[in-house]
Amino acid sequence: SQTHTHPLRIQVENRGLIPGQLGQVKLPLRERKAALVVPASALLREEGKHYVFLIRDNHLVRQEIIPGLRYGDLQIVQHGLQPNQQLVARDVDVLSEGNEVQIEDLRPDD
Repeated sequence: SQTHTHPLRIQVENRGLIPGQLGQVKLPLRERKAALVVPASALLREEGKHYVFLIRDNHLVRQEIIPGLRYGDLQIVQHGLQPNQQLVARDVDVLSEGNEVQIEDLRPDD
């Protein structure tokens, strides 16, 4: 097993502890072997729910998702997406379901 050391600051109510005292903590972490990850900019939040816009037959379909943890600019999706579905990655706040779209290949100079 691997071990790592990270600085951690916690607040605990225990008068027997001394400031600066060292301790050892074990945190149970779950490992995700296969998670769906999308750009965080692909998420639209409305009325407490989260959505992405999928592209089907050159039209937008609003799909409700359940987000998981966020890592910087990436968002884990726990439920609502399947691998290899095409979605809009940004500017989703100006889109509407049913809009017609045209998919273009990205070039390095874009």
